[in-house]
Amino acid sequence: MFALEAEKPLSLKGMQQPSLTLKIPSIPVEQIFAQFQEQVDKVNAFLPALDKPEGPDGNCYRSIFKGLLMETRDGFTNAVEAWGAKDYRRIAWATRSLVELKIWTKYVIASKENALALNREYDVDFGNLWKLLKPAFDTNEGQQLFGQIFPMPVAELTTKVQQHLDSVGLTGDEGYKRMAEVAKEVGLEGEYKYTNSILSKFVHATGLSILVDPEKAQLIMPMNCVGACLNVKQIFEDIQAHLPKVGLPTF
Repeated sequence: MFALEAEKPLSLKGMQQPSLTLKIPSIPVEQIFAQFQEQVDKVNAFLPALDKPEGPDGNCYRSIFKGLLMETRDGFTNAVEAWGAKDYRRIAWATRSLVELKIWTKYVIASKENALALNREYDVDFGNLWKLLKPAFDTNEGQQLFGQIFPMPVAELTTKVQQHLDSVGLTGDEGYKRMAEVAKEVGLEGEYKYTNSILSKFVHATGLSILVDPEKAQLIMPMNCVGACLNVKQIFEDIQAHLPKVGLPTF
């Protein structure tokens, strides 16, 4: 990865004298963000159109696309705020999340079976989470904490959760779909591996994130900002093109 700094002279030595000096222009991040903000605002105003209507609704894409658009909006907002705060960790996190959202978007528009599979992932994640939390709630301390959070006894919630899992044919032991698998299915395995490997160095507490000079780490921020915006653009375009194909309004 390399960084572009504003008007920084670059000397190419080993050539005929005088040495050649190039000036690499800065990336106009604020201007790029301003252009994308207009589209993000448009999408944000559109979101209520994807609210579920009264009565039965068998369109599984409604909640999926609304969720993807909301997450993309929030990812863009995180990128903008991170840029203003010079927070290279947060911009890395936002950019990586947007890459994953782009992958999920391409996955669900590939087929209705994939869309239903993502719906199932919601229940798989919920079941996994409940299985991890329940042992803690079975202790006296856990039940006291539970009573402060939830308006029903642990036993009652356990019954409701089990009834839901039974209704969707899950036990809570199912494995979730790995992001690398999804990326491979949509032909973005290489991009995911590359961006995840690099950005994770700043998202997680790694030797690099702990010891890096913040000023040097901030040099990669303009490229991450551009990457975030390009992913936002791709997600919006893919969803916009697919909405009418599944009987939903467009923005």
